[in-house]
Amino acid sequence: MKKLILVPAAGLLLFGGIAFANSNEGTQQDTQLQTAVVETAAVNSEKEKIGFGKAEGIARDIIDGQMTDIELERDNGKQYYDIEMYANGYEYDIEVDAITGEVLKNKREKENDFDDDDKKAASTQASAQNGKAYGAVKISAEDAVKAALAVVSGEVEDVELEHDDGRVYYDIEIDNHYEEHEVKVDATNGEILEVETDIED
Repeated sequence: MKKLILVPAAGLLLFGGIAFANSNEGTQQDTQLQTAVVETAAVNSEKEKIGFGKAEGIARDIIDGQMTDIELERDNGKQYYDIEMYANGYEYDIEVDAITGEVLKNKREKENDFDDDDKKAASTQASAQNGKAYGAVKISAEDAVKAALAVVSGEVEDVELEHDDGRVYYDIEIDNHYEEHEVKVDATNGEILEVETDIED
């Protein structure tokens, strides 16, 4: 595997059908059933997805907070967006069907719920820092994805909001089957901070 890392000198804003054959007449019916299942899965996988932007919007309609992570997941042939939101010291885990936009899951939990007083204080401080960092976000995940896709091509698999050394940015993973890209986009202005590419041998 070869790895390429690009850091812009100046900020850049920005199955087909599968058929089975079996000469044994006794298993022909089972084979046809297998073919139908596989072809159906293929068709479902090719349906147009609602996209990261709309999935984020659906989550925001439920929770008035900051999206911290959104990932396209697949389970038993079904695709959905797994979205993490943060609001008022709580973390929310929301799952949205990637084809229909139906909300499949909405779970809330307190961020770092500790019994020890010192740990509680540390948790409160961390929550305050998270709130401050997320408050600095000026562009949406959808806009960050558009900026990333302007410099690399492929299917977006994960968008995560990170903050480090006072800078808040989106870490976006994009795959085009023979290359895996990781693009970091400044969450305050859309500037491309870094592009890292893994090339499969």
